[in-house]
Amino acid sequence: MDWTKINVISNIILVFALVAVTFWYAKKISDQTQLMIKDRERNKILEEIREVISSSIHQLEDEIQATNEGSIIGTS
Repeated sequence: MDWTKINVISNIILVFALVAVTFWYAKKISDQTQLMIKDRERNKILEEIREVISSSIHQLEDEIQATNEGSIIGTS
């Protein structure tokens, strides 16, 4: 058997395996990055919704309190 041929074939197989694993890893990293971007956008939207809802709740609480006290909001 010619050891040079075996060495070349085994090196080709190892290089192919290394390229395949590197490609798979890069694909997984890309997928994870996309998920992180979506999660960041979702958190930004949720924070904006919380701000709107929070201010609306405070306004409703003020109106309920004013109604219970018999006063009208916006007048002194």
